[in-house]
Amino acid sequence: MYCVTQMIPISFRALIPIWFACSLVLIPAAPDPDCPAAHALVEQLAEEQVNPKGEDWSPTVKKLVALGDAAIPELVRGMESPNRQISGGCCTALTLIGGPAIDIFIRKLASEEPGTKLMALKGLVYARCRTHDQVIKVSRILMPFSRDKDPEAREWAVRGLGWSGKNLGREGVECIIGALEDSSPSVKRTAALALRGTEDDIAGPALMKALDSDDPELRFSAVQAIGFRHRDPGAFQALTQHQHDPSAKVRKEIVNSLALIGGKRGIKHLVAFLDDNGSSSTDSPAEAAASLIGEMIGRRLNHSRASVEEIKGWWESTGSSLYGGLEVPER
Repeated sequence: MYCVTQMIPISFRALIPIWFACSLVLIPAAPDPDCPAAHALVEQLAEEQVNPKGEDWSPTVKKLVALGDAAIPELVRGMESPNRQISGGCCTALTLIGGPAIDIFIRKLASEEPGTKLMALKGLVYARCRTHDQVIKVSRILMPFSRDKDPEAREWAVRGLGWSGKNLGREGVECIIGALEDSSPSVKRTAALALRGTEDDIAGPALMKALDSDDPELRFSAVQAIGFRHRDPGAFQALTQHQHDPSAKVRKEIVNSLALIGGKRGIKHLVAFLDDNGSSSTDSPAEAAASLIGEMIGRRLNHSRASVEEIKGWWESTGSSLYGGLEVPER
């Protein structure tokens, strides 16, 4: 059979394999087609409840997450949908996939559309970082947003910084502490709670200062954070100094935090709350103190006036001699 290469001069025939190999490199490969399964699922989001039957995520979102990185192109397009069911579902799926989705959220932060920008910020906060470097990267992106003109954006940025926990450096902790002075009460409360998981020593004094705030909800959040940290020098003493806080809700939380920090050594300070009935049984520092003391000494007591009287009797007969002389050491 006559070969077409015989029409080519012999001197050029040797170049054919080389040309063919080069063409494989130089000719761009066709882009991977979009994932049909992801496209169909994104369309289904419009007809589905956001979290049916109290579940965290809808079945469709779970299926999109199961597709992994292959679903990302369709999810990115879905985020731009005017249908909030679709855009919200796609954002949720992207956050759960994490990894490459993080860079997508970062790019979306530059959007001129406030809704898209805020959605991207929330996605970045919730996104699952796959490496330590991603955690650091996200934290650095969030820091400037803690000073954004939009209070909702500031709140989400502060929340995200707090979720970085022990990985958050001094600069990030300082951003959260600065938010304790924010003009928005909601941002300030979020900042107090965000300091719970950070390990920088400057967080403790900032939280103790917040105990003097005029906002009872901020004081409540600060007390909760101090108890959660349970290691800041002077924290136990700072809480005892505020045991007469005007809010029963705050006083009850002080009881819980004193128990977390002091343990059995702090029982005598919890006893001081046994006459504080608060405004209702829901916000009764006395009942909370009785229950916690009972747990420490091996008695299963519920939140009730009977439990309070039982602990009072125990303290007078036995407890004061066992625990009255103990002090909670400075840490």
